[in-house]
Amino acid sequence: MNGLRTRISMVVVATMLMIAVAGIAGVAPVSAQFGNGDVVVVVNGSLNLRQDPGLTGTILQTLPQGTPLTVTGDAQTVDAIEWYPVITAGAVAGFVAGQYIELQGDGEFAVGDHIMVANGPLNLRSAPGTGSSILKKLPTGAMGTVLAGPTVANSMDWYQIQAGSDAGWVAGDYLDLATSPVGEFEAGDEIYVADGPLNLRSEAGTSGTILKTLPTGTTGTVLAGPTVANGRDWYQIEAGSDVGWVAGDYLALDSGSPTGDFDINSYVFVNVPKLNLRASASADAAVLVTMTQGTMGKVIGGPTASGSYVWYQLDVNGTQGWAVGEYLVGGIVVGETAVVADGPINLRVSASSSSQSLGPIPQGATVTITSGPTAGGSYSWFGATHNGQNGYVAGQFLSGS
Repeated sequence: MNGLRTRISMVVVATMLMIAVAGIAGVAPVSAQFGNGDVVVVVNGSLNLRQDPGLTGTILQTLPQGTPLTVTGDAQTVDAIEWYPVITAGAVAGFVAGQYIELQGDGEFAVGDHIMVANGPLNLRSAPGTGSSILKKLPTGAMGTVLAGPTVANSMDWYQIQAGSDAGWVAGDYLDLATSPVGEFEAGDEIYVADGPLNLRSEAGTSGTILKTLPTGTTGTVLAGPTVANGRDWYQIEAGSDVGWVAGDYLALDSGSPTGDFDINSYVFVNVPKLNLRASASADAAVLVTMTQGTMGKVIGGPTASGSYVWYQLDVNGTQGWAVGEYLVGGIVVGETAVVADGPINLRVSASSSSQSLGPIPQGATVTITSGPTAGGSYSWFGATHNGQNGYVAGQFLSGS
C-alpha cells in the first residue's frame, strides 16, 4: 500500500510540473520572435485584437493594416498560432496573432508623405517583402503617397503607398520625398494633368458623374478644395470651359510662365518635368522623344492651335517635332535683348558655370544676346552684353523680351 501511495504521489508531482511548464488550457510559451517593448505594425490586411490568446478570445477591436502596436510580454501558442500580448496607441490591451505583425522600421518617411520613385523600375507588391506578389512596376519618377509603414522585411523598410489608382508595398530604399508634392494645391493654383487620362466629375469622389476625360498635359485652375473622398484629396478645377472635380493624386503644379508667343528661330526650354515632342501638332500624334526639364529646342514652325493647346514645331538636337507651347519658356533670339526671368545670374568669362564671374545680373535686368547657343555642362550658354561687359549667361534663366 505504501508503494502505491508513493507512485500516486510521484504521478501527481509530475503532472503539476508539466502544468507549471506548459501552462493551462493548451497555452504554451514559445521562442520570442518579438520581444517585450518591440513596436510592431499590422500587415496583410485587418487583424483582430482579442481579449485572450486563441481564436475563441473575445474580439476587442479590428485593427487596420499599418496600425502600430507595442509588445508587452512573451508569446503563447494557442490553436497552433503564436499570440502576442500587445497594447495599442489608444491603451487597449489584448492579444494578436504573430503571423500578421512585423517589426516597425525606423523609416525616413511618414504616413501622408508624398514620395517619388528615385531608382526604378520599382516593384509594387501585395505585402512587405520580396516574396510577395508583384502588382505593378513603377518607373523612375512615379509619384505616390505613403499610407502605412515602415515595416521591416528582408532587412529593408517597406511602405504601403498609393500610386495613382494602385496601392501596394515598396522598398523604401528606392524612394525619395517628392520635391514638388502631388496633391497639395490651393484655390488659384495653375495645374496640369500629370498622369492621365483623368476623369473630371460632377462632385468629389468616384461616385460623381464623369463630365469629361482629361488627357495628360491638360491645364487648368484650382477653384476649390481639397475635399476628402474615397481616401483621396479632390479639387474643383476649371479646365477650358469645363468645371468639375478631380483627384489631386493625378495633378501637378504648372510651374511654367507660358506666353504661347515664341518667334521663329528663337530658342526655348522645357519648363515641366517631362514633355513629349510629337510627330504633328496633336495630343494623339506619335511621340518622337520625351524631353526633360531644361531641354532646349529651336522654334522652326508654329504657332498652330490644335485641341486646347497652342503647338510649336521645334528642332531638338536634330529631331524635329511639335510640342505644347504652354510648357515652354525662353524665346531667346540672337541679336535681340532678353530679360533675366530667374535671377540673379552670373555673367561669366566663358560658357561654363566654373568659369570666372564678371558679376551678378539681377532678376528683371535686360541683356543683349550676341551669340549662341553653346553647350557647357548642364546649361546652354549665350554670349551676352550687360552694362558694357561682354560674357556668357545660361539661357535657362532668360526670357525673350
